[in-house]
Amino acid sequence: TIYSGRGPFPTLTRRHGVRCLLVPASPHVEPYVRALAREVGPTAIVAASKMYGKVVFFLASEAAAQEAVEKGLAVGSVFVPLEPLENLGDRLVLTSVPAFLPNAALLPALSALGRPISVVSPLPLGCKDPALRHILSFRRQVQLQMPPAARDGEALEGSFMVPYKGARYRVYYSTGEARCYLCQAMGQVRRDCRLARQGGASEIP
Repeated sequence: TIYSGRGPFPTLTRRHGVRCLLVPASPHVEPYVRALAREVGPTAIVAASKMYGKVVFFLASEAAAQEAVEKGLAVGSVFVPLEPLENLGDRLVLTSVPAFLPNAALLPALSALGRPISVVSPLPLGCKDPALRHILSFRRQVQLQMPPAARDGEALEGSFMVPYKGARYRVYYSTGEARCYLCQAMGQVRRDCRLARQGGASEIP
């Protein structure tokens, strides 16, 4: 006999789902669940599992899923960004954004790249100490819908100038892994750059 009926989570859709990459030092699901519970509350998490090198979560509401994407996770000493399970565009990470710069000042340049379909949200610094987890970094993120020709299957990266109160600020953006904008090496930032330590750069991002 084959029984039919509703699944255990009849109200969930892909819009309730978020996912993140596994950190090599934390290959098990529980640290990620604990980290997400600190951000959105344990009752907001409905289901979680490892799939294809990622951790996938389903949350009780779309609002909780959006909140999780905006906050990200602190797994041990590593900040782990979350992305929507539903394809809502490309996640663009902005770096070197002064804390006093309002999101509205960024929107003209972002709109030139694509159509923003989420709020621009700050990214945590990723401090391990619970007392310091509220500290934000100079990075922000936003979901953009961009035409395929704009990327041609590769990570989009570059920079733009933002005028604000009589001054101009250079903001860097990328849809891929972090890149040092001095030596162009992937996976590092300016403080780790050999050129920066040797004083080989005239411009400070």
